[in-house]
Amino acid sequence: MRFPGAFIFNDLPSSKMAVHPCSAHRPLKNTIFQWPAKRRRQGGLALPLVLWVITLLSIMAGGFALLMKNEIREMRNIQDSVRAEAVADAAINYTLLYLTGLPAASNPLLADEFVKLDLFGTPVIMRVTPATGLVDLNKARRVLLARLFAAVGVDSEQVETLIDRIADWRDKDDAHRANGAEKSEYEDADKFPPPKNANFDNVVELHQVLGVTNALYEKLAPYLTTDGGGALDPSYAPRRLLELLSEDGGEDVQAARGAEAFSAWSPRLGGGIIARAGSRAYRLELLIPDRQGRVRAYLIARVRTGAVSNFDKFAHGGSRIIGKREGIAPSDIVEYARSVMREQSQSAEETDGS
Repeated sequence: MRFPGAFIFNDLPSSKMAVHPCSAHRPLKNTIFQWPAKRRRQGGLALPLVLWVITLLSIMAGGFALLMKNEIREMRNIQDSVRAEAVADAAINYTLLYLTGLPAASNPLLADEFVKLDLFGTPVIMRVTPATGLVDLNKARRVLLARLFAAVGVDSEQVETLIDRIADWRDKDDAHRANGAEKSEYEDADKFPPPKNANFDNVVELHQVLGVTNALYEKLAPYLTTDGGGALDPSYAPRRLLELLSEDGGEDVQAARGAEAFSAWSPRLGGGIIARAGSRAYRLELLIPDRQGRVRAYLIARVRTGAVSNFDKFAHGGSRIIGKREGIAPSDIVEYARSVMREQSQSAEETDGS
């Protein structure tokens, strides 16, 4: 009888058999050798076990590679962010120097609405706007606020309500206007904090006024300031703001900035909302794009220039940065940045081709 997995050694022919002197080394007759069952089971598990180990190691290696890739990407983002902030600070100080040292009429930073600078090999798209070219939340005349709110799409019935609530935020008493809101109205609406009863320190505070939604704030913020005056000076105002306030849209106006712009826009804006006024306060918008023209960073800075020295026209003692914050870049400056980077890329391709 044979057993599965067994080997049988039969007798060898007597002529070929050698007898060893020691009986312990005599050939075995009809001896059956069978591998133990336990050993066979261990041999069968070895291959799956090796495959599982290889699979586990592969998963661990892939996870580690993905982790390292994410770490490298995060470090690059941090590096880009730090670099962008340093470049923005350099651009702000550079601009502050020239705003103090040169009059507006001959200042290259004010000649066009958008200016492109190259600092440390990084492009910076900038718009410099005197505070008098924006609508002041603290001092703007009621008719100017009403024109702006209506232009960005505020319902005619809500325009007066919004203006009264802004006025109630600023005034020093707790008596609300006809359409305004004071502390009790804010409590009823679960709106916090209550009215400040003081001027706006910055445009961001408009967010806290009852009835101002995020969408409305994003529409108004690019055209507002707290450093301007009661009227608007169109000489260096953003073109988009002038088009919104214009009675006919002003799309055909091609005037440059400065005195020419004031003369061209004044008839279209009408009386009561414009005035020629100088300013030492400015708003700086800085957009740092990537190679495709996408926004890498967008900052808004408020600066005020000091008195110019009689000995050095570039001395700017007393000039300072009032505030700086991140924001959402308006569409007009984004489009300009894309066009600039597209032209730069095309120019580089032509240079390489030649």
